[in-house]
Amino acid sequence: MVDVEIPILLGLEMMKQLRWYVNEETNEFCSNEDKSRTIPLRPKQGNLYLQWLNSIVLFTRQELVKLHCRFAHPLHDKLASVLRRASPENYTQTTPRCLEDIVVHCNSCQGTMPDYIVFNH
Repeated sequence: MVDVEIPILLGLEMMKQLRWYVNEETNEFCSNEDKSRTIPLRPKQGNLYLQWLNSIVLFTRQELVKLHCRFAHPLHDKLASVLRRASPENYTQTTPRCLEDIVVHCNSCQGTMPDYIVFNH
């Protein structure tokens, strides 16, 4: 499993309904009604993100399967390498094993696997 940041996009209409705004000078999400109610935001890659306290969001197996298919069925070590380089702080110890299991059970990959991979069937 791999941690991931999932953006929650709030459009202008929703922010007007909630009576909140983004103060770009202080990087805070602020209430129009109660000026003491603010939520700190952190800049990252040109966007502002809400830092959830004590939250870990992981890729599901289904999402890793989708990545495997969308990257043209790479071997598990290649996809693990991409995920590790893309977000090293979100890469966990279970990610390579999960990706290896996905490749072993992928119907498209079974016919194209190198000889050194052994299937236990």
